[in-house]
Amino acid sequence: QKAREAEAGSSTVAIPAASSPQAAAAAPPTTTNSSGSVPVAAGNDEMKLTFRQDVWLQIKRENGTVVTSHLAKAGTQEIFNVSEPMQIRIGNAAGVQGILRGAPLAISDGSGSNVVNLNVK
Repeated sequence: QKAREAEAGSSTVAIPAASSPQAAAAAPPTTTNSSGSVPVAAGNDEMKLTFRQDVWLQIKRENGTVVTSHLAKAGTQEIFNVSEPMQIRIGNAAGVQGILRGAPLAISDGSGSNVVNLNVK
């Protein structure tokens, strides 16, 4: 199992490979908001973000394809399937809490900046 690593200005979160064939065959990333109008990704490859304040969020696949880029509103929650490597950029990082595959996600780069870059693998 790989550990989390942090660099100045960005963080890398290395996660072990999926432990079941169902998780390995998960669908492409999907999101939902508090209204629940979009199907939610489930299983071991789930990243849940809870927004306490308005937060700018951008998520890209490793190949640069943008999954989402938007202003997430305070009081909402979004769930993403991260079955493939993702690059995540968060503006107003202090306003969000994250859970990645059931474990708390450290959303801080340690430099005092309120913009955080995460690489989820």
